[in-house]
This record gives sequence, structure tokens and C-alpha cells, in this order.
Amino acid sequence: MPTERKLHFGCGFDYKEGFINLDMVKSADYYFDARNKLPFRDGTIEYIYSSHFVEHLNNEELMRHFKESFRVLQTDGIYRICIPDFVSAIKAYITMDNEWLESAKRDWGFDYLFAPAYLLSHAEYLDRALHEFGTHKIFLDYKKTKKMLIYSGFQEDNINLMSYDPSIDRKERKIYSIYIEAKK
Repeated sequence: MPTERKLHFGCGFDYKEGFINLDMVKSADYYFDARNKLPFRDGTIEYIYSSHFVEHLNNEELMRHFKESFRVLQTDGIYRICIPDFVSAIKAYITMDNEWLESAKRDWGFDYLFAPAYLLSHAEYLDRALHEFGTHKIFLDYKKTKKMLIYSGFQEDNINLMSYDPSIDRKERKIYSIYIEAKK
């Protein structure tokens, strides 16, 4: 087992140096299904990071994942969670916020997904944000995520809404993300 004490769940192709990068893709350090029990002893991990990952689990899977994450975190360890800001996507759709749509076109670069980005509508972007081609299994916001973290063992006072951190978070996801940190 590696000596790093930081985990990166759902890394995809966003490999982070100094982390154990876990995912079900070949680019990960370890091919690992995060719905399973973590192969680490209790209290041995200092930091966990996930970005646009937990919404790909259903409610039961996510609860197990949060409980396992709590188990392996050391005292004062942090789990930093970046989730899609579904609420901002819905608000942008309702208000027909062209600035949000233009940012999405620029940052998400959807030309390869459907059609040239300039042809995409607000509805297509909202659909992508909410469903991610059928891979998003649950709708999360800060309150729901916080409640799930509390039920997983984290103390309410140790769960906080955070801001974008350029040292770890992907810049192109800044406008579409909510950042939460839970401290054990």
C-alpha cells in the first residue's frame, strides 16, 4: 500500500501529485470502486478530495462512501468535496442567464458533445448539468450534502461551505461548483 496519506476519489484524468488517485479508469493509481469498503486502516488518512464525483453515487452508496471516508480519516482530517452547483444551473435556466450560458460554453467546451457550442440552448446545458448523460444519480446541494455528512459521523460545526481553492480545484469548474469541507 502506498505511503501517501491523501486520497483523491473519482480522479478521472485529473491526476493529483501527492495523492492516492482512485477511480475506475486506467489513469488512476488504483482501479477502485468507491462504493466498496476502503482498503485503509481506521484514522490513517489526513485528507480526502473529490470533485464532481459523489453525485455519481446513489443515496445509499454515498452514505456508505461518507461513512467509510469518516472511518479512515484521522482526527482533524479533512474531506473536501466539490459538487456541481445544480441550483445555479436551474436559476440560470429560469432567468435565461446568457452570461452563465456563455461561461458554460467557454469552460465546458461542448462542441464535441452535441453540436457547435453556439447552437446549444439553455435547456441542453441544464440537461447536461443535471444528468451528465445519465451518470448523475442524485441531486445534491449544500444542505443535503451536509445532512448526509452528519449522518455519516461528521459533527455539524465541522462542516463548512468553502470557496474555490486554486491549489486543488479545477478552474474550469469554479462557476459551476459548490465546495464543502468536513473535518473529523
